[in-house]
Amino acid sequence: MKKLCLAIAVGTAFAGAAQAQTKVETYGRLYPYFLSESNGVDKTNSMQTGNSNIGFRGNRDLGDGFKAGGQLEAGAYFDEGKDSSFAFDRNSFVYLETPYGEVRLGSFDTVFKEFGDELGILGISSGTPMSSSGVLRKAPFSGSNSFHLRQKNSFMYSTPEFGGFQAKMQYSASLNSGAADYTATAVEKPTLVSYGVSYENGPLRVTVASESHSDYFGISKGSTGSSSLDRADEFAVSWQVTDQHKVAFDYNQKQYRTDGLAAGAMNTYKNSANMISLASRWTEKFRTAAHVVTSGQGSCTNVGGSDCSTAGYNGNKVSIGGAYYLDKGTYVFLVLNQVTNGARARYSNTGSSLGAVAGKDIQNTVAGINYSF
Repeated sequence: MKKLCLAIAVGTAFAGAAQAQTKVETYGRLYPYFLSESNGVDKTNSMQTGNSNIGFRGNRDLGDGFKAGGQLEAGAYFDEGKDSSFAFDRNSFVYLETPYGEVRLGSFDTVFKEFGDELGILGISSGTPMSSSGVLRKAPFSGSNSFHLRQKNSFMYSTPEFGGFQAKMQYSASLNSGAADYTATAVEKPTLVSYGVSYENGPLRVTVASESHSDYFGISKGSTGSSSLDRADEFAVSWQVTDQHKVAFDYNQKQYRTDGLAAGAMNTYKNSANMISLASRWTEKFRTAAHVVTSGQGSCTNVGGSDCSTAGYNGNKVSIGGAYYLDKGTYVFLVLNQVTNGARARYSNTGSSLGAVAGKDIQNTVAGINYSF
């Protein structure tokens, strides 16, 4: 907690000192919630803070179409009244905006993540049981196989917008936290490449994106000197049907390959998943959101050509929730979620210490308060 207070004090002092020449903003979003959930074996009740955060951002006009800026953002985990892990571990970067596009350096969401799952659930899906990523953008087994990432050590270039089109390209020679155990040898060098194109025209937004992981070992780790290449391709479209209702559709195909595994081990896996989302504003006070995610069981191969079965690797997720707004940045919310797993699948959206159990369904009830500043 002392670290958090110090960061706020430093940010406030910086804002005061630089006000004359730099636009500086302190912002945050706090959304503690009560969570009741079951993983088909155990049940638990707890309070969580999700991806509550606090941050500082600023920019300076350099003239002639150039602008420089940056952002530092940290998670705010205050459910126990203290935070011993305070760090700027969320979207934190510096950027240079030019007439020829923007260059960004730091740690931030990948293009693939940014270009999909636009609606979320009441704006609070990421890092909570409401998130669709555990079924939509992951494989049905354990491993570093998620394509819903915030990536360290990243470089991104974004083109200027032209006729509603914009392209983004990202590269990271990473310290991949999900594959930390696999980076001990010089042979294994985890890298990430993500890129995509978006098109916006009034109420319509269409995006296509791709992401590749080298040596993340989404299936499994072999002996020293083994390697892997995993890739996902995505298509997403959203449409503001009326002032009150917005719908979105996401579709992706994922493929994982690891070389250097023992005979009989699964060395490739492919599957596809899709999601339909709806967000509605019924009155100035009351809003609802829902999504349905479906992931197929996919296909696979084994080293040596033995039979490989994906039976039971299918899964789906349903979330539905509502929010009542007390003002523009304050609302109370209630969301019901269920993940249904095939006989062998371990798709998960747990928000507590409960883990996914193969073939078991997960239910969550979430009720909380959101406050943004």
